[in-house]
Parts: sequence; structure tokens; C-alpha cells
Amino acid sequence: MSDAIIKSISYLVIILSGILLRKLNILEKDDGKTLSKISVRFTLPAALIASFSGAVFVFELILLAVFGFMINVVMYGLAYIIYAKETKEDRAIGLLNNSSYNIGSFSLPFVVGSFSPSYAIYASIFDMGNSIYSMGVNYAWVDSYLKSEKSFNLKEFIKKLFSALPFMIYLIMMTLLALNIKLPSLLFSITSMIGSSNVLIVMLMFGVLFELNVHKDDLFYAFKVLFIRYFSQTIIVLLMWQFIPLDIKVLQVLTICLYAPPTSIIPSYIFNLGLNEKSSSIISSFSVVVSILIITFLMNLWY
Repeated sequence: MSDAIIKSISYLVIILSGILLRKLNILEKDDGKTLSKISVRFTLPAALIASFSGAVFVFELILLAVFGFMINVVMYGLAYIIYAKETKEDRAIGLLNNSSYNIGSFSLPFVVGSFSPSYAIYASIFDMGNSIYSMGVNYAWVDSYLKSEKSFNLKEFIKKLFSALPFMIYLIMMTLLALNIKLPSLLFSITSMIGSSNVLIVMLMFGVLFELNVHKDDLFYAFKVLFIRYFSQTIIVLLMWQFIPLDIKVLQVLTICLYAPPTSIIPSYIFNLGLNEKSSSIISSFSVVVSILIITFLMNLWY
């Protein structure tokens, strides 16, 4: 059994553990919200800093980062059209969950465990563009949409974007990388140790926030969001394979990235924006399962 499959099973075990701890009243729903705050304000920023250890700025690969960003914009745009007839709250949930990809703690283990090390850089560069979007841009867009009677509020967008700690961390680290400014190895050692716990905290949070007793409307909407996300991703993947002239291994790596679940920060955004947490918890938890099944099937097909 590959390391990637073992890691995927571990994710499911942690999620199920969170559900069980909530069911046994060892943890409560508010504990899930506390875990969310710890992730966004502490372990995720540390993980972001640690991810830049040994990174090298390669200008030729910048187009791949742009691709990672623009795919998110396309997915957001599709969601904006598809969910036009939904209520403002439901539309916001659809907007957040139709874009963003959990590359670092989900797709990358599959890539590292199944391809030669040289191909991991493609997933990492794609994630640079993806992270710029998912660590603040989508949150700012949805927040400005919710607070404004108009479709977009530039002032609210900029204010919310630069108040998102993960986005600011990523922006600072990208700037330092581009300027070739080296940070001490001790910093990366400390942040790596702290950041390594982020996956555990996030997966446990998914489980604790998972609602066993949900209204059928919340359940229906959650599965509707999941269907739209993965159907849209499949169209994007097919178009990529048809029209982008890249090495087949690179296309496989990008396919694994595109079938990743939404980034783990989405439940925190849902909580901060006061949206329906029940639907969100279902989407977050089941998206991990769906992504594991799809990627496992594709990898068996390829190999």
C-alpha cells in the first residue's frame, strides 16, 4: 500500500475520531470552532512559512502559478452563475466551496508517493497561485458580496483581503522569495514542527463540526454543491488534457491537484461569515472522501 493511500486512510480515521468524540460528548461543537481558530491563527500560518523552506524562485514556472490562480477564478465565476437563483447565504457557500484546492496536505502526498521527486515542484508551483487565491481572495470576494447590495464591493474586498492572516503570510513569503532574501533555518525548523500539526487539527475539526442530525434540505444542498464542484472539475480536467500541451506526467500531477477537496480553511471562513455550518461540515468531510475515491481510481487507471 502506497504512502499516499495510507495518509488518505489516516485522514478518514481522524475525521471519524472527531465524530466519535463529539458523539461521546468528550468534545463539543464549540471545540470545533476553537480548533478552527487555532488552525487559521497559528498552525496554518506556521505551515505556510515552513512550506517555503528550500524554495527557489523560478520565473519560467510562474505561468503555472498563474494557471493555479486563474482556475480558481474560473471556478468562482461558474459558481456565481450556477448559484444565481439561490439565497444569498446558500450562494456564498457555493462560491466558497466550488473553488480552492487543498494541495499541501492532500494532493501533494499523492504526488510525492506516486511520482519521482522532480514532479512535486509542479504541484507546489500550482499551489502558489492557488494559495494566493484561497488564503484570502475568495474570502474577501464572498465577504464583500454578503455585505453589499451590489455584486461586488471593491473597498470591502481590499479591506478583507489584507486582514486575512494566511494571505498576508503568503504574500510576505512570496516577496522574500522573489527578492532572494534568506530566512534563518531555525525559523523553518520551528514553523515546520508547529505546522505539521495543522492537518491533524483540521481533520479533527471536520469530524467535530460534522452534524449527524441535519435537516434534509441542508443535506440535499451539501450534495448539490459537491456534485457541481466535481462535475465542473471534470470538465476543466478534460479541457486541460485536450488543449494544454504538457508532458503526460505533468498533466497527471495537475489532475490530482484539480481533484483535491476545498482548502481546509473554508470551514473557518464559513464560521467567520456566519453561514450555514451544518451544510459546510458535510461538504468538507465528504469532499475528502470523494477526492480520495476519484484520485485512487485514476491512479489505478494510470498504473
